[in-house]
Parts: sequence; C-alpha cells; structure tokens
Amino acid sequence: MLSEPDRKNVADRLLDLRKGISPFTLLKVSNAFRHMEQQQVLEVLWSNPETLAQVKKILPRNSWEIIEIKEMNEIGPGNSWFKIQLRKVSTSGEKND
Repeated sequence: MLSEPDRKNVADRLLDLRKGISPFTLLKVSNAFRHMEQQQVLEVLWSNPETLAQVKKILPRNSWEIIEIKEMNEIGPGNSWFKIQLRKVSTSGEKND
C-alpha cells in the first residue's frame, strides 16, 4: 500500500469527459463515485468550464473533498482542459443498491 505522500496525484478511477458533457456523462461520474470506497480518489478531465459546477451538484453533499484542480494547456488555441481530483470522504447520503 502506498503511503500518503506517495499517493499524491494517484487516482483510483479516471473519467475523461473532454469530448462533451451531457446528463449521461454526469451519470457516469455519479455512478463511479457511488461505487468507490472511502478515501479513494476520482480524477475527472473536462474541457467545459461549467462541468465542475455540474459535478458538484450531482455528488452527495459532504461526501467528497477536492484534492486538486488544475487547468492543463496544450499547444494551440482552444486546447486547454481541466483536471480535478476528488477524494471520497463519506458515504453518508448515498443509497445502498
């Protein structure tokens, strides 16, 4: 098992939403988060600046914390995208399957 300093920037799950955001892709985020264990990290990549606000709305309140938010820039105009890492800190507010 990795110690806490070694776990920095290591995600347990990754969702790449850079090709667009829709209710279906938000459902993927919610589903992935719901099936994670406490302290696991979800990394989400997206290109639409509004996606973060939408992701925050669909996840259970007080069940996650932001580890990192970063804007990534690639060469060329319009090629920036974002990365966020969320740690699941609680399962309260979630429904069991």
